[in-house]
Amino acid sequence: MLNDELVPEDSWESKEGGFTFNQGDDIRITLADDVIIGAPISPEERLFNYSSQIMVFNGVIAGYDYGELGGKISHIPDNGHEYTLINENFKGFCAISDKVFVLTGISHMFTDNGHLHELDYDSGKWFAAQILDLGSCPESYLLLGKTLYLATNKAFLVVEDRKIVQKIPMEESWAGLYPNSLILANSKLYVGIRGGMISVGLDDRKITWYTPIPK
Repeated sequence: MLNDELVPEDSWESKEGGFTFNQGDDIRITLADDVIIGAPISPEERLFNYSSQIMVFNGVIAGYDYGELGGKISHIPDNGHEYTLINENFKGFCAISDKVFVLTGISHMFTDNGHLHELDYDSGKWFAAQILDLGSCPESYLLLGKTLYLATNKAFLVVEDRKIVQKIPMEESWAGLYPNSLILANSKLYVGIRGGMISVGLDDRKITWYTPIPK
C-alpha cells in the first residue's frame, strides 16, 4: 500500500477545480517505487481500431473495437470456423477465479452504453450472457483480486460478485476526460485523464485534480 506523502509525487500540481483539462495531452499513469508517474499517450495509441485475445482450452476468444463502425467478441477454435459471441465493441477481458468476463461499450455522439458479460462453455460452444448494464461506456478498468474498478464516461464503479457495489457519479462538466488508466492506493482511485490526473476517494468521494508540472 502506498504512503499518502508519496501520492502523488512532486511532479504533480494539485488543482481544486476550475481548470480546463480536456485541452491537454492524454496522460497515462503508472506506478514505480510507490510513485505515480504520468506520461503522454502518443497519437498512434489513440486509434479507435483495437483488438485483443485470450487463450482458452480450444482456441482463443478475440475482441474487436472498430469505434463507430462497431465491434465483436468471437471464438476462434483450434479446428473450425470463427463464430461471434457478442456484437458489441470490445473494451476488455477480466479473468476472475475460473470465469472469463468481457467489457463492451461505445461512446459516440449521442450513444453511450456499456455492459459486462460472462462467458461460458456448454455443449461444444462458447456463449456470452450479459450480467450488468454499466450505464455508460467503460473507458478504463482495474482488476484487483475479485474486485473490478471501472471508470466510465458517467461514473466510477466498483463491481464485486456480479453486482455494482459502489457508484460515484461524474459531474456533467467532466465530459471529455477520456479516462485511460487506474491505480488504487489509500482508498483512492487515481485516474489518468486528458490533461492530467484525478483522485477519487472511495470513502469520502472527494475529488482532487492534478496537472503535470512542466519540467
